Amino acid sequence: MAILLCLLICKHDLWAEPKPDKINPAFYVFISEKAAEPEITLEVETMTEGFDKQIDLLARCVEAEAGNQSVLGKRLVCDVILNRVSSEAFPDGIEAVINQPGQFGVVANGSINEVTPSEETMQAVLTEMNGRIDEEIIYFQAGGFSQFGEPAYQVDKHYFSK
Repeated sequence: MAILLCLLICKHDLWAEPKPDKINPAFYVFISEKAAEPEITLEVETMTEGFDKQIDLLARCVEAEAGNQSVLGKRLVCDVILNRVSSEAFPDGIEAVINQPGQFGVVANGSINEVTPSEETMQAVLTEMNGRIDEEIIYFQAGGFSQFGEPAYQVDKHYFSK
């Protein structure tokens, strides 16, 4: 399975940095600072069948939550999940974070199981796994800021909080 993912990455140039059509003005400085940081590469040798399943689940969650958003919006939704995995305040592991009760509407309504991640979504997920654009956001919501966390910014139709 890991070899198949490696072939997918190589065939479709999925390791390349996506170039969103529009970037929220609040990100100009933030992204330019991130561009100066060294890139971290994902070690293909560490990929296992379980890891592939985690990436698939992450990509399906991002597609279900942000499939109609920009590449930047998809990357930030991915960051919310990965930042929660890194946080002591949330469960350990991608699957545990995504399946935590009451956290993601796409899990509750089952739409996470009905989507196939687009190539753009896969690229966004793989890019964020190599280095997150925002390591502080842990909440997002459509239509307004979450009652949890500190409001940070809006990208597309999602409002992100720290």
